[in-house]
Amino acid sequence: MAEAKKKKKEKVGIKVVEAACEHILLQDRDLHPAGSFDKQKRWFPAFAYPCCDHIRRPSGKWPFSLLVHCRTAEHVAYDHDVPIQSVRSVALAIRRGNVDYLLGNLEAEAIVSAYHMLKDKPELLGTFAAALRDIRPDLVMDLWTDGKI
Repeated sequence: MAEAKKKKKEKVGIKVVEAACEHILLQDRDLHPAGSFDKQKRWFPAFAYPCCDHIRRPSGKWPFSLLVHCRTAEHVAYDHDVPIQSVRSVALAIRRGNVDYLLGNLEAEAIVSAYHMLKDKPELLGTFAAALRDIRPDLVMDLWTDGKI
């Protein structure tokens, strides 16, 4: 009887983490999706992906239907060409402050990249300080000296 080999779980790369950070910034309205308004004040995205096909077209009564969709993890995942569930998992771990998930599943460079993208969000800095303690103590010291943590 052959033993089932355990696959070593690959760590999440920078591309997924950047998509998750972008999703957080879009949800919090610190970043806005690329697109424009027409003369009837309806918003249309600059780039449409297959995920946009099932969203109702903007109308006079619902002018922001695609704008709301472009802030979702699904659209951001299509935009970055990464798995949707990975984007959701990483974004949720960052929001919940799940340091063990971040350290166990993300590459070190990805954590540093996420820190740089989200460093202006004070509610998330404690999570990154804990995650960066072993990886990049210099960044934690910068947060400490700036009085952010």
